[in-house]
Amino acid sequence: MNSLEKLRKQIDELDLQMLKILAERFRVVKYVAASKMTGSKHDPKREIRMLKSWLKQAKDTDLEPEFIEELLRLITSESKKFQSEIYNKK
Repeated sequence: MNSLEKLRKQIDELDLQMLKILAERFRVVKYVAASKMTGSKHDPKREIRMLKSWLKQAKDTDLEPEFIEELLRLITSESKKFQSEIYNKK
């Protein structure tokens, strides 16, 4: 296997790890949704704290802040949609 193939294999393994982490995150989101059934369902202050934290980590790891912000917004948007589906089933 040449070095390009090795690097691509490493990327594939990292991608799989990210998918597993996202799947685990959404399993936790189910429990979050269940705990919110009687309380507030949206916490804008938490989203702001998360964004600030992610942007700081992006800077610390040399990732583009715009990419990280877009990624977080995508994840939180999907989390909200996922939680709404859970609320509507109950």
